[in-house]
Amino acid sequence: MPGSRDGAYFVLRFFRYWRFRRSQDSGSPDETFARGFFFAFTALAVTCVIIWGILTPPPPGGDPFIYNLTFPASWLSSGSIHYVQLPFGAQAATYYPLNTELFYLWIIKPWHEDFLVNCGQTPFWILSGLAVAALARETGVGRPGAVVAGTAAMLIPGVIQQATVARVDIAMSAWLLISIYFALRWSKTRQAGHLLLFGLCVGLLVGTKSIGILYSVVPGLIFLNGLRKRKLRVFSDIIIVAALAAATGGFWYIRNWMITGNPLFPLNVELAGRTVFAGAYGSSAMQLFRATDNLELSRILSFFVGLPMTFLLTVSSSVAIVMVLLNRREGSGKLYLMAAPWLLIALFWFINPYNNLTNGRFLFPAFMLLCYSLGVIVHDGKGVFTVFWAFVAALCVAASSAMPGCDHLPRMLSNLLGGAAAATGVTIGAFPLWITISIFAVLILIAVWFRNRVPYLAAASATALAMLCIWTFTGIGITPNSLLKPAQSALVMLIGAAAAFLVASVAHKRKLISITAATVSLILLVAGINGALAYHREHKYDWYRAFPVGAAWAQLDKMTEGDSLTIASVGNERAYGLFGTRLRHNVITVNVSGGNELGFHDYWRSARREGLAPAITDRPQWHRENGNAETWIANLREAGVDLVFATTLEPMARTVMAYDSLGFPPEVGWAESRPDIFRIKYANSQVRIFALKPDAADR
Repeated sequence: MPGSRDGAYFVLRFFRYWRFRRSQDSGSPDETFARGFFFAFTALAVTCVIIWGILTPPPPGGDPFIYNLTFPASWLSSGSIHYVQLPFGAQAATYYPLNTELFYLWIIKPWHEDFLVNCGQTPFWILSGLAVAALARETGVGRPGAVVAGTAAMLIPGVIQQATVARVDIAMSAWLLISIYFALRWSKTRQAGHLLLFGLCVGLLVGTKSIGILYSVVPGLIFLNGLRKRKLRVFSDIIIVAALAAATGGFWYIRNWMITGNPLFPLNVELAGRTVFAGAYGSSAMQLFRATDNLELSRILSFFVGLPMTFLLTVSSSVAIVMVLLNRREGSGKLYLMAAPWLLIALFWFINPYNNLTNGRFLFPAFMLLCYSLGVIVHDGKGVFTVFWAFVAALCVAASSAMPGCDHLPRMLSNLLGGAAAATGVTIGAFPLWITISIFAVLILIAVWFRNRVPYLAAASATALAMLCIWTFTGIGITPNSLLKPAQSALVMLIGAAAAFLVASVAHKRKLISITAATVSLILLVAGINGALAYHREHKYDWYRAFPVGAAWAQLDKMTEGDSLTIASVGNERAYGLFGTRLRHNVITVNVSGGNELGFHDYWRSARREGLAPAITDRPQWHRENGNAETWIANLREAGVDLVFATTLEPMARTVMAYDSLGFPPEVGWAESRPDIFRIKYANSQVRIFALKPDAADR
């Protein structure tokens, strides 16, 4: 975070460096060549560490293993976008809007692997910071203030933590912030392009998360304010926005409406005590996770933002509002953008039923918008006050990032620099690349100090280290439990140095320098991605062996190596680990009553016809009532199931589902009572794997 107005220009100056250099007499071609290599390969070394540290680990558990990744993997195996039934009673996710999950499908499809999904939200993280900076610029804030606002938004601890996790909350934040920007632009310019982009972004917002419908009020108010002067164009503008929103996100709701009769299924939508759309979950079920203690909101801020940054943003918002009110020349845009985050917080706390600590991530867009006030203060403040506030902002961001529970950034950087070694026991990790970066830093200092006295040495060292990166990622001479072999390292560096001297001797034109840097960059990128993919596939399940279910996933992947099977998931809702490397298995949930074609909404319809009221729990068991072994076995055979993977139920599931003394659901007892049909293949304290067909199990 910059500490002064000059510091705020750092990023901009970095990107404008080469343009500035073109207008100057920069000295000898050798010096230009050396500097070009320093910048290019330093950036590439950092990129390589990120590739290794983010792409090689598998996606973390939690919601991604329930639906964020389970749904795309299921769509990939079936070849269609369909409702994915979950193994036990919490069926709401089946009917969620799933734009970002569709994005994850596009990511995993080319390689049939999930090694890129940890980077799925990274573009949205960058877009969010750019959107905050763009909003600042749109309302007259100068570049330093815009950079401060956008940078602070990206450095919020909770946002940092989720930037490399396959979830959807940062994506939702990005679409909300961008829709606010285009609503503001359209209200000023009245250009059709801005109206179209606003409609598209609103659709992407509501199609990413259901709470996006609630949050769309914020850009919607700007849009409605802009309609006041449109007169005869009001109706057509609304139709255009609605049509575009339906095309980019509303189709999920339209699908629910067509199939269940309720666009927000399974929620039972009521207005003034009357049911507008009948659903499976009544108001009592929706209030189960609602927090009423005001201290919960403070806990959310402490956990996701950190106390120092919370104090900074709260005070900055108040100070910025006073500054804008005192400056009569300021328009209403700034005041609205400073009020918008508080409106989002109010919507989250008073209307959203899921306002507990677990769902505090829904407030990411509010936290990011609060950073807008920092930009206003840096822009409108005078002299020492601006420098002081930017310096305090930097301290607060650093302090929040160092607090226990909020120290996501230091831990992420530590994990990146340490690589996969600590987590997997494999010693190769990213340590050689960390050394590479350190050496690059030394070379840059040498080049700055001696200038053009050592261009060949610098270029040779940089290229040699780049070759070392390639060698590391392609795995030449690396075994799973060995470090880099010194003799091979020396040979590669010698070849790299010779190549660097050869290139440096003919590098008298900047085009040649650019082409060389671009070519080597591409080689490094491809080598890094290929190496990460190979490592990911080989060691993916090493990360899960520490807990019983994960150990069973690893054993399942090993025993089915080379096969693509149909696996029935029973018990645990986190079924993503069953898909295996290359996501080769088809993982399904098999009904224990009725036919396989029945979905949760079909069981709900049947219960409704019998006069039952909406459930008072978010885990109604209509689909498991009257379940029996004969129906379950018949459905397994109909679905062509090869293996049954059963786990013990989690504590929350045990409150609504039957289970035996060990915690397993009834299906395990049914399988154990029919040894003529089921054969046990693996067992531990929490898992049972059964083969339904001996011939299929022994492939």
